[in-house]
Amino acid sequence: MKIFRLPDRLDRMPMLKILVFFAAGIALAGRYELPLWFLAGAFVVTGVLALSLRSSAATAAMILTAGFAAAQFRAPRATVPRGVHTVYEVTVEGFPADRGRYAVADASVAAWRDPVDGRWHASDARIRLYADSLAGLHAGERIRCRGAVRPFRGGAESYRRLMARRGYAGTLWIAERTLLERL
Repeated sequence: MKIFRLPDRLDRMPMLKILVFFAAGIALAGRYELPLWFLAGAFVVTGVLALSLRSSAATAAMILTAGFAAAQFRAPRATVPRGVHTVYEVTVEGFPADRGRYAVADASVAAWRDPVDGRWHASDARIRLYADSLAGLHAGERIRCRGAVRPFRGGAESYRRLMARRGYAGTLWIAERTLLERL
């Protein structure tokens, strides 16, 4: 294909033009986060401008905003409180990796207890579980423990964003004394 014929070919493929702006919106959402009320307003304003002015730039901005909003809607939200010291019911997923003084495993939080009123709340959050070597974690086991889910700290910002995109709410450190019972 000759480069001077590219505009003619793109005119026959309008969905490709749309896809480029939609994908750019998704890529921007991976880098930045905007409030949903702002995205909804920007989508409406650019849509009105695109219809009233018949502007291709406004149409491109509307599609970019739609991609941005779609990516933010797709991002999982944490269903456990962060930084609140309470009781969690956790299921260990996979085999814990032994790191010497502690073990690391992926886990899912089945429920957490509200420290104010004592009621249990269901959860589907995934966490990275760090346990003291004395706790002795096993794959598939359900435990009830005390602790606080903390956001990922240290390391690169890209790692924290990756873990958030994979649905992890944060980390939970447990020791033998904070392990209440094995279910």
